[in-house]
Amino acid sequence: MDLVIGQSGVGTSSVWLVVLGRAGRDVTSYLELENGVNGLPAGTTDDFFGWSSAQLLPNPSEGTRTIAIGSPWHSGKRGAVHLVDVRAEFPSPSPSPSTSPSPSPSSSPTPSPTPSVSPTPSVTPSSAAVGTVYDAVKVGNNQGGLPSGVIAAGDVFGEFIASIGDIDGDGIPDIAVGAQRDDDGSITDSGAVYIMFMNSNRTAKGYQKISATEGGASMDPTLDGWLGSYPCRLDQPSGDDGHLPRLVVGEILGDVGTINTGRIWVLRLNVTGMVLHTQAIANGVGGLPFGTLGFDDFFGMSVSTDGGDIDRDGYNDILAAARGQDPGGDDLSALYVLFMHANDTVRTFTRISQAVGGGLVGLPSTVSFLGRGMAAIPPRSPGNPVDVAIGM
Repeated sequence: MDLVIGQSGVGTSSVWLVVLGRAGRDVTSYLELENGVNGLPAGTTDDFFGWSSAQLLPNPSEGTRTIAIGSPWHSGKRGAVHLVDVRAEFPSPSPSPSTSPSPSPSSSPTPSPTPSVSPTPSVTPSSAAVGTVYDAVKVGNNQGGLPSGVIAAGDVFGEFIASIGDIDGDGIPDIAVGAQRDDDGSITDSGAVYIMFMNSNRTAKGYQKISATEGGASMDPTLDGWLGSYPCRLDQPSGDDGHLPRLVVGEILGDVGTINTGRIWVLRLNVTGMVLHTQAIANGVGGLPFGTLGFDDFFGMSVSTDGGDIDRDGYNDILAAARGQDPGGDDLSALYVLFMHANDTVRTFTRISQAVGGGLVGLPSTVSFLGRGMAAIPPRSPGNPVDVAIGM
């Protein structure tokens, strides 16, 4: 499976699971997950089901792959995450699916509790046909392993999801979940991200919340900008604590130098999900020169580390979108390729845009606000270019 594409909104929502051909630009097979269709239980798809998604590791013994799918408007916009197990093979396309873009969405504290629970999955696994849902579990407030009261109304838990590998060393992949409208700290909608430790039955074993007031090492106490956009894992070589997993996450409304410039955070985690070290990357911070970002640039609107070591200097790099930046015209957006040091700061960067010399050419003049979503597609063989899919 190469792409997971959400088609979400108020009312009917669905998710497309897509397999690409060898060239990476044609669809060879696909599966649509919709309410009561292809084995997905009726009543599953709340408003904005599919707003976010992440692929977890395959389950070879069952011939399935787990997909984490966000439903941020579930239960009074508390939000939820669906862990859906799907048979690994899909039917060939005929005709090709329509993938209309989704609508735009609008310091040593006590760590969060990590309850050990193993509730029964919401769907009993069965011998599902190839290309259908095998099992589905919903994780949210007071369900799927999370206690009551963890998620508040309006937090939009599940607006962003990432597979982050096995953080606690139990052999089961874990996930990071953004809740951009969480109100920790003194400012409404400062945001949060949850490290979710998972059971083998796809329920939550425990969690660690990271916000302005929780999670370990000090974040900016004035964190005010919807922390939680597009969390992703960044691995680096050994040395300089390179063995510690890093979480990269956007704070798109962060005010650094001016209003809503945005920033991203590189957080080094321990095995419990606590933050040991933070590094912000923003206007004049973390290796970006002052003046690089400006008013309403929304830097960090989407973030990806899937491209790996792009310049082949031994350190993995970061892609970050500034969706409101104005190179060449109002809100035409820019994509930043951040070439990283071992200490989590930026060594140098390249800005790709529609401005003269920006490298992004051939787009209609009406195309703006690029970067609502982004996924780097690693090269199929070493030395080949990295492809990047960018949403609007």
